[in-house]
Amino acid sequence: MPTYTINGKRIKTDRELSEAEIDEIARDLAPVSGQAAIPTEGQPTAPAAVPTLSASERMFQNALAGAAAVPPMAAAARALQALTTSTSCSLCFKPSKSRCSDIWQTTCY
Repeated sequence: MPTYTINGKRIKTDRELSEAEIDEIARDLAPVSGQAAIPTEGQPTAPAAVPTLSASERMFQNALAGAAAVPPMAAAARALQALTTSTSCSLCFKPSKSRCSDIWQTTCY
């Protein structure tokens, strides 16, 4: 049984093929225009699978990620508190020892 390699595919026949028959098989095996031929030999092996985390490992990773977010959030809260807390007069903006809680204040102390 003769074996032919046509367009990268091995073809076994029970008789010798003529050049015209080989060309006809090659046309049948050729990719449709616009499509690339799919190689069938010499493919690389698949990469190693990434192990999945167990439920407890995922919970631990999530806890670490949450804990890492606390310091920046706390710093932002402290900065916002410092910006909104004033120790100056709301009328003349001169420093004062205590902030007046009277919203109808019309004169500076």
